[in-house]
Amino acid sequence: HLMLLSQKNGYRSNGRAVPGSFSLPVDKQKVLANGTVSAKDSALIVDKLMWNLKTNAVNPLTKAYIVMMDILVNNNWERPIYYAATAGAEAYLGLENYFQLEGFAYRLVPIRNESRSYELGRINTERLYDNLINVFNDHSRIDRVNNPNAPAKEPYPYAWGGFNDPKLYHSEDNTRLVPLMRRLYSRLAEQLIAEGEKDKALEVLVRGNEVLPDFNFPYVSVMSYIYGYTHSCMTYMENFFKIGSDAANKEGMKMANQIWDDQVALFNWYNNCDERTLNYRSSDIHYDFLFLHYMMNNVKYPDNSLTQRYKELKIDNVAMNYAKSLQANINAQLRKAELDQQGMAGNFQELHQLQDIAQRIGDTQTAKKIQDIASAQIDMLSNVSPELGAGFRQFYNRMGESEPETEEMADNN
Repeated sequence: HLMLLSQKNGYRSNGRAVPGSFSLPVDKQKVLANGTVSAKDSALIVDKLMWNLKTNAVNPLTKAYIVMMDILVNNNWERPIYYAATAGAEAYLGLENYFQLEGFAYRLVPIRNESRSYELGRINTERLYDNLINVFNDHSRIDRVNNPNAPAKEPYPYAWGGFNDPKLYHSEDNTRLVPLMRRLYSRLAEQLIAEGEKDKALEVLVRGNEVLPDFNFPYVSVMSYIYGYTHSCMTYMENFFKIGSDAANKEGMKMANQIWDDQVALFNWYNNCDERTLNYRSSDIHYDFLFLHYMMNNVKYPDNSLTQRYKELKIDNVAMNYAKSLQANINAQLRKAELDQQGMAGNFQELHQLQDIAQRIGDTQTAKKIQDIASAQIDMLSNVSPELGAGFRQFYNRMGESEPETEEMADNN
């Protein structure tokens, strides 16, 4: 089908539907000889790439699709083909399961892997390690005005652009790339840990924090367009603990304490805001409580030093304001002709998370108020349906026994 798209006399359309399923043969000897696939991965090479265009019903093929198909079939694995990691899924033609992450780009390789929507591409640790540690190996500006005594050195061909320079202004367009950069280091470290290369994983994580220091990009983000960054930083921190060495645990706890400092500062600000501001920031507060609860319940710290700092957090005002908004949501659902049980369960889950956070920081008064709100709402639900009321009461009471990471957390990673 691919050959039909390429015409010697130019592109044409005869009005016929183009199939949405495609395949591309693989010359195994060629992809090994030219380095497309490493020798150690030779057993993973597939005979052909098979994929479907991600379309709904019938969609016209744009010229960009046709040009890309033409490149694929005529290139025949002669030269590398890359897709920008910053592009949307519509640019990938459905080829995501053949991607290999090598930096800010995915390389098309004849190795199939099942990619998740928020984490594309397999990891070739040798190649990505070389790119992050050796190729992009200098991250400072050569600025003789602000740094007159900077050591003389040749400029490197690639650099992140001074993201760790406190004197440099970073626009919104630049900061949008920060989560992607952090995930590069984190994903490489995760794969190195899986391969038993823990010393290299520690080196990668330390370098990533040098490149993206908290003083320029706080681990706890208040920028809604990169909200998943906070959870990415927590995952990054957990990778230190997965390594498990004394040096890694020390780096992880350093990061944990900085994240906690950021959380305390953020919630102290929330707690002193008026009701109008809290209502305006309700979507942000939703995620901030979610991240805070994750940090307190899911992360396995090597010691209890962070637990001893829990009382620094003040949430009584912001927690009660948010609990009342959840109460209003439940009341609105109760007035509907058909109950949205899933949505209601989500609201009760958030109430329980607020209660749990309040209990952990020693604010028993706020915890009791939130529990009373939840109990009153369950009583109202029982008046509508005794069976549902009993079920939700049991659901609420048992929630503290096991609260795994939610799908929403994963989606914002």
